[in-house]
Amino acid sequence: MKVEERNSYIINHSLRVYLVAAVLSSIVNQLNDTIDGIIVSNAVGADAISAVTLAYPISWIVTLVGSFITSGAVLLMAPAFGSQQYGKVNNIFTVSLVSIFLINGLLALLLGTLAEPIAHLLTDEDRLLPLLIDYLPFAFIADVLMIVLFCLTQFVEISGKPRLVTMCLLSISAANILLDLLLVVVLDGGMKGAAIATALSALAGLLTLVPYLKKRPQPFQFHLLQASKSANVLGKCMIRGLPDVVGNIAMIVLFLGMNTIVLNTQGADGMFILSVCLQTLSLSFLITGGAGSAISGIGGVLCGEQDWAGLNRLLDSISRIMVGGTVISTIVLFLFPSIMARVFGADEALLAVSEQPLRMFSLILIPVVVVSLLSEIYVVIDKGFLSSAVQVGMILFILLPALAVSYVNPSYLWESLPIGMWLLMICCIGISYYLSRKELTHWLYLTPLIGCVDSHAVSVKYDFNDVQQKLKDLLFYISIFDLDEERMKSVEHSLEEVMINQYEMGVKEQKEGTFDVNVIDEPERFTIIVKDVGRAYNPLVSYKPGDIEDIDEDRLSIMMIQGICDEVNYKYLNGINCLYLNIKK
Repeated sequence: MKVEERNSYIINHSLRVYLVAAVLSSIVNQLNDTIDGIIVSNAVGADAISAVTLAYPISWIVTLVGSFITSGAVLLMAPAFGSQQYGKVNNIFTVSLVSIFLINGLLALLLGTLAEPIAHLLTDEDRLLPLLIDYLPFAFIADVLMIVLFCLTQFVEISGKPRLVTMCLLSISAANILLDLLLVVVLDGGMKGAAIATALSALAGLLTLVPYLKKRPQPFQFHLLQASKSANVLGKCMIRGLPDVVGNIAMIVLFLGMNTIVLNTQGADGMFILSVCLQTLSLSFLITGGAGSAISGIGGVLCGEQDWAGLNRLLDSISRIMVGGTVISTIVLFLFPSIMARVFGADEALLAVSEQPLRMFSLILIPVVVVSLLSEIYVVIDKGFLSSAVQVGMILFILLPALAVSYVNPSYLWESLPIGMWLLMICCIGISYYLSRKELTHWLYLTPLIGCVDSHAVSVKYDFNDVQQKLKDLLFYISIFDLDEERMKSVEHSLEEVMINQYEMGVKEQKEGTFDVNVIDEPERFTIIVKDVGRAYNPLVSYKPGDIEDIDEDRLSIMMIQGICDEVNYKYLNGINCLYLNIKK
């Protein structure tokens, strides 16, 4: 029986490091939103959370272009990291941040001057309108700062520092809570004070990232490009981010539609229930949201490395986490639906009318998570059309049934939501299965089932016999590549040297598990990628040419490899040492 050449040791370690930080970030972020809502609801009144919910669609409009660009930039940057195109990474970093700040800033200023008429368009409810008029102008400013911060934190995560993003969000949360207490409770600033607190806390978060961005070696270089080059980079970001903008527009339509339906059929009490439902949905994503972001972060890098086996293993792990966590959330919320309503200041009358709708809403969580997972995967593997179709499907399967029920029998409005989402999930799974049979891909993810013909990866134990066997397997595999005799010798020597060196270091440090070796044959170069778990160890920094008297035996291998290879790069990503050896053709 043939021993499996690839396992999930490196992938799962990377996911754990990323996921712990991402989940903590989600928890901090959601707790920040929840505590913010609790403070404002109790200081201003229970209707405050409804006013914020009414403002959601307009906030999405303000951040639409920014999230559009950010989504595309992330999808382009992660593979660029994996394929070592660091100049491209810097171009994306510069163009996307500058564009987001300018475009979203101008849009926020324009909408800020129209805040009152916009509020009247959203509602004429006497209890909600004054709160919304106070909230919107400063909320637009906060939205701009938040989308710039979101873009920057996405880039920092891709560079392998998810824990730094967690610290950034902790600073935002602490600042927001303190500013809420000061501006809303102590100074009685109302909805205006809440929006100002959000804006100032975003500034605090941006300041926490400055030391990392300036520290050498800098993860990103800020370079202003010529107008034509900037427009080209921006255009590519927007093309890749198109599914995201379709999704955002779909969410805007969905929430505007649901706001209108609920207000017309159930009034302010119904808006309170809908607001609590949205907060509940956000809380359920504490774990699943972090897992989802790993698809674009870690998965995007694996795509750049053409590591399809690793990508499929990553998606298997993420799927188990997302679905398992959601099942637990659904059970808890179904059994105890009134907990969330109490948290947001509901009195006994509101509790009585909200218990059954909240119980029904808990059934929507599982299909929402599965559909969101598939949408994320489709975008990463460059199947944007499918992702956009899924987002539009949210409108068709949620809004249209809810609209029909509101005319026929409004008392069944909340039951229509989970029914629509379960139908959408079944359709998405069915379409994926159908396409997989035509394309010979994974039945659910639509990712390649086998490695690309020009790449191959193995997992190697810290055992000399296994090293020898896996080296033999790799050498046999690369013999099919179109390499001349000189290049083939360079590849063979580099591969042997780096694998033996990795084994010796592992034995010396008593490492457990395995290390991964991936070979990629590209048109202009041949690449060997070696990944192992452990503390950061950059062999390129440890060895300085010319310091002969300081060289020890442990560094001889990297010296020999540097003499053979045309380019050697090193990155420390999510607790993984990544060494890239490039031989030009």
